[in-house]
Amino acid sequence: MIAAVLRIIPLLVAMLCIAGCSGDPSQVDSPRPVAVAVVESTEAMDSKSFSGMIQECDLVRLSFRVAGQVEELPLQEGQFVRKGEILARLDPRDYQLQLDATRAEHGRVIAEVKRYRELYARKNITDSEYEKALAGEKQINAKLQAAENALRDTRLPAPFDGFVQALFVSEKEMVDAGTLILSLVDLSSLVIETNIPPTFYLLRERFEDYIFSTSLYPGRNFPLDLIGISAKADMGNLYRARFRYQPEPGCLLAPGMSVRVTIRYRPDSPIHLRVPLTAVVAKSGEHFLWIYHDGRVRKQAVETGMVYSDGMVAIKTGLAP
Repeated sequence: MIAAVLRIIPLLVAMLCIAGCSGDPSQVDSPRPVAVAVVESTEAMDSKSFSGMIQECDLVRLSFRVAGQVEELPLQEGQFVRKGEILARLDPRDYQLQLDATRAEHGRVIAEVKRYRELYARKNITDSEYEKALAGEKQINAKLQAAENALRDTRLPAPFDGFVQALFVSEKEMVDAGTLILSLVDLSSLVIETNIPPTFYLLRERFEDYIFSTSLYPGRNFPLDLIGISAKADMGNLYRARFRYQPEPGCLLAPGMSVRVTIRYRPDSPIHLRVPLTAVVAKSGEHFLWIYHDGRVRKQAVETGMVYSDGMVAIKTGLAP
């Protein structure tokens, strides 16, 4: 047995039905279609919006791990670079000489350790002498590795795809290890920050999803992923919320731009009813609509709630699914 379905229809349908019961066909207009809607329960979802700012995903300040003279710095501010691309070089001559000397010493020590192994196998040296030879082998291996690393560190590679934000030295300039050379901005994804008040911070367990909009692209909403919300308020008694946005092709958004962040959340009453706003009639401060059920219509008073952007209105009381 099919359950009866409640349907909402305009006042005109009720008038037509009443006229049809009078038995006077001359007073009945030609039938015409009307819109109906099934009353269904819907999970409620509220939202609040806050002003926000686009930030870069990552900003790193790069420096050499060794000292020397800047031999090459072929960059300009704002230039795009790929991960692994060499951004700057130091004069490698001193480090190459150090590596060559260490390699020669390494060959001598390894040959000596090989001889000690043969002697130890024939029991011609003591255990302590053999252990000393092995320790010398470990030491020279570490020294060789350090020399190779030092030569490699005369080159400064890009840790990720990004844009050069600023240059802090020039070619032919002497720098120490750790001297700031340049800063690099990662724009593979963007971070959007906003601040929320304490009353809304307490609702964070009900947060469902996040979007942002900008005046640069009217009518468009962009999805966000929550990174985190600070656990302590700032001096203005606001909590910082950070979101990640993966830029879409052709969408020109950059750090420093202002946006509007919208957070959708579950209210206290998670389930309510929604009907088309056009089905609700207001008169003398009251609201009602018309119910179609089993071939009849009747007037039903209701209490309305929030009006949504899709043309629906929440019904607090007066209806059931």
